[in-house]
Amino acid sequence: MKMKLYKYCDLDGEYYITEAQIITEYFPYWSKQMDKVGRKHLINYKNCIEDFCVVHWAVEVKDYGE
Repeated sequence: MKMKLYKYCDLDGEYYITEAQIITEYFPYWSKQMDKVGRKHLINYKNCIEDFCVVHWAVEVKDYGE
């Protein structure tokens, strides 16, 4: 399965991140927060990636440099 690539921006610049990086870097924090607010039943990689995209205004990149 091919990992998707996402692009997001903040005050310091433009960044690219893969689904694998989101899971490695964001999932531990995100899943703890979801558990704290009683949403344990929603904890999975797909929901984590979707939430990361919403929070960071990340968009999928079809071609690197897009």
